[in-house]
Amino acid sequence: MSNNLTKRSFFLLAIIVLISNYVCADEILMRNGDRITGKVIDENLFELKVYTGVDRPIVVNKEFIRRHDRDQDQPEKKVEKVYVPQEIEEINEEKQVSYEPEVKSEKSKEVDRMAERQEIVKNAVSVWERKISLGYSQSGGNVESTDMAFDLLLSKKRDVYENTIKLGGVFSSADNRSTARKFNGMLRTATSFGSNNKWYRYLKLDGDHDRFSNIDQRFVPSVGLGYWFSDTDGFKAMVEAGLGAEYTNFRDDTKNETRAVFVPRAFVEKKLKNMRLSQEMIAYPSLKDSTEYRIHSETAVTNPISDNVFLRFSLIDDFNSRPNGDTEKNDYRMTSALDVKF
Repeated sequence: MSNNLTKRSFFLLAIIVLISNYVCADEILMRNGDRITGKVIDENLFELKVYTGVDRPIVVNKEFIRRHDRDQDQPEKKVEKVYVPQEIEEINEEKQVSYEPEVKSEKSKEVDRMAERQEIVKNAVSVWERKISLGYSQSGGNVESTDMAFDLLLSKKRDVYENTIKLGGVFSSADNRSTARKFNGMLRTATSFGSNNKWYRYLKLDGDHDRFSNIDQRFVPSVGLGYWFSDTDGFKAMVEAGLGAEYTNFRDDTKNETRAVFVPRAFVEKKLKNMRLSQEMIAYPSLKDSTEYRIHSETAVTNPISDNVFLRFSLIDDFNSRPNGDTEKNDYRMTSALDVKF
């Protein structure tokens, strides 16, 4: 009799303990009909962490909760500490798994993305961009004729460094006589800096020759800073500004000139489906005389023919507020060219 009474007492005690675990617990009804019973041990704006007494706590996304019946004895707040069986603590220590959901701000996420991008760029091999352009152009202004034009671009990028070489030329003839002969070139090195590498500093040397504008040689070494507002495939926008010196040697007896110049530049490119529309403008105003300046502008529309071949239409305008001799102030040309990457 005594043994039966003892067994019944233990049985009733086990039932009471089991029932108390469910009575003093949270009940969560999910949108798919599932029901979760346990104790909420952690909570934030997006997730709940629930200990159900089996294995380890589970994380529940609040977006999928239909109803949450909270334990009346448990206040609605984040629980800093809760009793977890020793076996679970040992498992957690062995696996070293953290169950604290990390909620990051958009700014923190952007910083992480930039850091990841910098690490990828840092470990990347050198990236070469090589492009040659051959085209036909029609000119007006100082020379009204049809021209043959070419451009060559070599650019190497590695880590935060970029080196660029550009060469170009325009030739034309009429009645077996040369009517246009222009050459231009550029050497440039740039280094990105800052937390997101949007800023960069550069050294640049521009040079050109224009026989029919009385320019034998013109060189503009400059140094400056630039900033990328956007550098994505769909949209690019940047500005830069520098200081330099312009050295000009004329073909006739005109005295050679040297002047200090301010060198601002802006570039915008927008991708519209497969077509790209771009605008570049660079100026060379004198620091001593605001009425003396040169402006180079190029508007281009580019359409792909294949992965490495592109058809480009461009309008190039060179303006000089004080041209030498009888040359025109405005010298423009419209060009259709075939760009080939190699």
